[in-house]
Amino acid sequence: MARVKTVKLPVKGEEITFNAPTVGVVRAAMENKNEMAQSVAIIAKCCNLTEKEVDVLDISDFMVLNGVLKDFLPGVE
Repeated sequence: MARVKTVKLPVKGEEITFNAPTVGVVRAAMENKNEMAQSVAIIAKCCNLTEKEVDVLDISDFMVLNGVLKDFLPGVE
């Protein structure tokens, strides 16, 4: 599996580079019990964005990035 994916956001229209999450990134995000906050934290780190930048994405763009995250983490729900 590729360790980096380029993702075109459907609403914002820009391309985002999504790096595979590391154990440290996932472990740090797991300190938060809220699943949405975990996803935002991991996506922000893996895409070189701030959590505030992820927070203001259109939900359709976020769902695309969240799908890529799930592709990197098979078996994790």
